[in-house]
Amino acid sequence: MTSEVAFGLARMYQLTLKWGPEALGVFRQMEDALAWVGLDLATQWPAGPPDSVFIDSPPG
Repeated sequence: MTSEVAFGLARMYQLTLKWGPEALGVFRQMEDALAWVGLDLATQWPAGPPDSVFIDSPPG
């Protein structure tokens, strides 16, 4: 699948959301995506692994 096809599929999905297209951002450029969530491309990411919230199995 090309990136153009993936982008198009993501945009079609975005338009079907019951919450409206503003609920999900679909972007071609990383800078635009980071700006949408309030980050800057120069933001330093943590060097370590994600915390246990992301690597543990769900409670129960």
